[in-house]
Amino acid sequence: VYRPTDPVTNAILNVKYMISKYGDLDDPDFEPVTANEASGLYESKYPLSVGYMTPDSIYSYWGTSANPFENLNEYVLCATNEQCKSVFRQAGTFETAGNNATVTGDGYGNYQAQVQNTDETSNAYLTFAADTTQKYYLFVDASAAESITVEKSQRGDIEDIDEDYSGIENIGVVHEGETLSVDITFEAGGGGDFTAYLYRLDQAEWDRAYALLSADMLSVTEYGDTHLKGTIDAGNGGVMMTSIPYDKGWKLCVDGRERDTSCLVGDAMISVQLGGGKHDIEMKFTPQGFQAGLIITILSVLLLIADRRLYGRRHFRRRSAAPASDEPVDDSIDVI
Repeated sequence: VYRPTDPVTNAILNVKYMISKYGDLDDPDFEPVTANEASGLYESKYPLSVGYMTPDSIYSYWGTSANPFENLNEYVLCATNEQCKSVFRQAGTFETAGNNATVTGDGYGNYQAQVQNTDETSNAYLTFAADTTQKYYLFVDASAAESITVEKSQRGDIEDIDEDYSGIENIGVVHEGETLSVDITFEAGGGGDFTAYLYRLDQAEWDRAYALLSADMLSVTEYGDTHLKGTIDAGNGGVMMTSIPYDKGWKLCVDGRERDTSCLVGDAMISVQLGGGKHDIEMKFTPQGFQAGLIITILSVLLLIADRRLYGRRHFRRRSAAPASDEPVDDSIDVI
């Protein structure tokens, strides 16, 4: 199950389609392709290929912030050579309140729920009044939470957030003057420190960033479970960024020549330096230990066949050497 998140993350991870099992997908970044009463297929407005060109500045990205929105901002900054900045902007700070807890915040997304009676459950309430109509995104990390819910005042529906998920939640469009309420429920004796960030997408900045990222993408001509082929126009040259996490089993060839796959972006994603012009790209994946496992399997089969043949010869010799007799012979047990 893939939880709907923000368009930047979807683009980086090459998420092109989404299947909604529970009615309409309330996300303006996806367009409906087909739907019925049970489910619907939606297509992203911002698809990136499995590979796309970026400047050399992409190698300065590390993404080590505890704030996921700042990590995404940093990625876009590096991937566009600082032409685009802050596609996500902090919406503001939450008003805080509590039930059986005193809730305080430092204005930078860090909060504390000081529980009053540890024998009872407690709640931290965060509220925000939107001053503009935009798409909003929420991140909550509260390891001691029993449940987390979000409610928009004009719609009245309540959305549950998986307390173990700790990912960016797509809140959707919040209208000017509408109140967004977050209810974090702690088990008895819970509480303590937690983080909550509320950001909104700068649509114009993201559209500009996407235009740059999607300008030169890998055109996939062949693919399967363990391989893909394609061509890419690298322009004046740069770094082909991929949406593939590093694994020793990957092999990458450019114009028929094998290239190193350990040149990573953010210490995670495979990339390769390309010179100017068009290039043929091929990637193949072989699970680690596959060849050793295959050899062991083949040897085991050969040994089994040899053992069966040896057993057959011995069994034939014993039956041939047995004296003739009118009495039935019980050969149900062989002793070798």
